[in-house]
Amino acid sequence: MSARSTHFHWLAFWLLLLLLAVFGPFLLWIGEPATPLNVLIVDKTVPTTAYREHRGLVWVLNHLKYRDSIVSGPFKASRDYVGFFPKGGLEFQTVPVPTTVRDLDLLYLADTYGVYDSDLLDNSQTGNRSELIYGGLGVPELESLEPIFDTDATVIAEFNTLASPTPMPVRERLEALLGLRWTGWTGRHFSSTDREAEVPVWLVENWERQIGREWTFREPGFALVHEDGRVVVLVEGRDVAHDGLRIEFLESLVDEIGITNSTPYAYWFDLVESQSDVTVLAEYEFALTESGRRTLRAHGLPERFPAVLVRGVGPSRRYYFAGDFADMRRVPRIYRVRGVSWLRRLGVQGEAGFFWNVYVPLMRWILVQQAAGSIE
Repeated sequence: MSARSTHFHWLAFWLLLLLLAVFGPFLLWIGEPATPLNVLIVDKTVPTTAYREHRGLVWVLNHLKYRDSIVSGPFKASRDYVGFFPKGGLEFQTVPVPTTVRDLDLLYLADTYGVYDSDLLDNSQTGNRSELIYGGLGVPELESLEPIFDTDATVIAEFNTLASPTPMPVRERLEALLGLRWTGWTGRHFSSTDREAEVPVWLVENWERQIGREWTFREPGFALVHEDGRVVVLVEGRDVAHDGLRIEFLESLVDEIGITNSTPYAYWFDLVESQSDVTVLAEYEFALTESGRRTLRAHGLPERFPAVLVRGVGPSRRYYFAGDFADMRRVPRIYRVRGVSWLRRLGVQGEAGFFWNVYVPLMRWILVQQAAGSIE
């Protein structure tokens, strides 16, 4: 064989490897069989067509090659949910929870906080209180959904499903179904606690009335808010370390789920307590200084509290995510690639880090449990 021929064969070999590297993950994804899934997503917090409260969930379903069993195609964030549908400006449409739901595989209560005047009037981020347009889970809606809890469908609820504006009777029934109790406290990390940044105006005003002095915080930190208006502030560097709230899964599940343990969480969450028949799969833990411990202790707040819970009742599996887990500003346009979710985990932090390192593998694992009919 001539030197020129040998060179040509090596060139063809490397070209083939390059093509496999580029197109192989796509071809592998194409070759996987699709799984039909009957899903009901409830999202009442859709002030814009970003659909951020359930967009991440839809991406995961499509990437894992689940298909809408009704239309026999990919799920669409703009279509496949019930709740609030913005039409631009002050125009909107609401689609109610169906009165009868049959043969459901997954019920996902993404967010029921709702949409308020200010969301549609100026889409402001100032956090001013305004009139509720639409939101909260009503008694008739819960009565339509309750039968699903006793089937072999997987039920997932996440923050904000229990808090305002969902009325107390519905909250208490949901708590009984999920096997938990909301303490009335919610919290969030802020990259800046400056009152001119992203801290809601109502939160600042509540703290100033409570403490009796002006809000002068500037540093990153956490604000914990009770439904009665109480506010507790934890400042990074003084009360908590950087990335001061992390999510810790049971060690026995880390490899099984394929999760990155001790991942920082930096968005809205709520503090709940579990009942005896509930398994706490993961907990939040604050990285507190002594100052932070004293602050939490003074308000009767724990350093560790549940983040992911599951309750098995007969054939049903009922999960609660005590945070805005599916909330994602942006997801990749491409989902038809094997391994893209793994690649996205490399070197990412913040909101994206939590989504790729925790939410995606957790949802993959839960859906596998759904198919297997087991929560073991």
